[in-house]
Amino acid sequence: MIEAPIATLAAAIASIQSSNYQGVNLSQSTYTGTLKADYNLTRWLVLRGSVSQSRMSSTNPGSSYTDNIYLLGLKLVR
Repeated sequence: MIEAPIATLAAAIASIQSSNYQGVNLSQSTYTGTLKADYNLTRWLVLRGSVSQSRMSSTNPGSSYTDNIYLLGLKLVR
């Protein structure tokens, strides 16, 4: 019996976006960060997970928010 190598793949992604609107006193900034990882349990089964956070800041009262997303799953490889 030959065992499959156990491999891990990880990635980090970050972005920044800024918007200023002319003619209106409105400015918005968005910051996003994501961490992803794959872990091969076997040759045909991968455990996959990610964590992401996004923050939007606005000069418009009540429009700013923070968004958190957590994902966990299994991937079957044929």
